[in-house]
Parts: sequence; structure tokens; C-alpha cells
Amino acid sequence: MLEQLIDKCRSYRSFTPGVSVPDDLLRQWLRNAGRTASTRNLQVVRFKICTGEALQKLLPLTRWAGGLAGRKFPPAGHEPSVLLILCIDTDLAQGPAYFKDIGIAAQTILLSATEAGFGGCMIGAFDPETVRKEMSLGERYLPALVIALGKPDEAVRIDDLPASGSTAYWRDEDDVHHVPKRSLEDLIL
Repeated sequence: MLEQLIDKCRSYRSFTPGVSVPDDLLRQWLRNAGRTASTRNLQVVRFKICTGEALQKLLPLTRWAGGLAGRKFPPAGHEPSVLLILCIDTDLAQGPAYFKDIGIAAQTILLSATEAGFGGCMIGAFDPETVRKEMSLGERYLPALVIALGKPDEAVRIDDLPASGSTAYWRDEDDVHHVPKRSLEDLIL
């Protein structure tokens, strides 16, 4: 069951228009993330939920799918219904060790979303200082990651790594997103 959930939990960059993530579900996903492992149990991850006008303000500050040059994501009219800014509370902790907590929280949120029939995409391509200023986060909260959430309306397929060894993702003529993954034998030292 977990293996199927992981295989279905992909980076989605196009979402079904008019389908919102219910607030109670979103809050459950954030609760799940808040209960996961945390460096020194300091629990430094904070969430800024952006919908409506806040989402429209944040969206142009992000850059999606850098490996697909010349494509705009999300496509017009297929934006996520939620953008989450995952921040580190710098009054509690500072330093690179706490970025692990961001990854743990992000994956927990995305697995929770996938289980509920939704999906998302982690977005690390943004300027933290610009996001901090434009989203009025103040000096205390360091934006570390943005997660887009919604009802995916695209197909994403996991492929075996090609003979060339390229890990570059790509789109086929039917706009199916292909993501090459290394074999287990390649991962084990």
C-alpha cells in the first residue's frame, strides 16, 4: 500500500480548475507534518497558507519545471488551489540542519495529499527574501520551500533510467510527464 502511494505521489504542475482543497483536509495534512520527526524535536517548521489573492501574489514569485525550457507551469487556468510556504522559525533554530525538517514535512504533506486524491509539487526555485517581503513574513520566518496543492489534471509516469543514464524528465507528444528513476541496484552501495 505504501509503495503504491509513493509511486502515485509525483510532482504535478497542472491542476483541475475549480477543485479546491478542503480546509479540514489541508489542516489534517499539516497536522500530520507537525507530528513527524524533527531535529532535536525543536519543531521549527511553520506554514503560511496562501489561497485567493495571496496565492495570486505568490505564484509569479516561483519558477517551475526548470528542466522543461520554454514551457509555462502551471498552464494558465490550471493553477493550484493552495500554495504553502514552509518556513523555518529562526527564533527557535538556525542553520542547515533544520532544512531536513522541511523535507520531512513536505514529503508528509504530499503523501497525505496523494492519499486523499490530491497532489502537488515542491518548488524550491524562488528568492526567499523576496517571498519573505512580499508575503509579509517578517524576519523571524525563513521561507525554505513552497508546495503547490490541488487536484492534478495531468499524467506523470515513472520510467526506468535510459541507457544514457540521463535523469532529465521530459514530456511526450501526449503531454505525459516522464520521470526516469534509478534501479534499486544502482542505489545500493
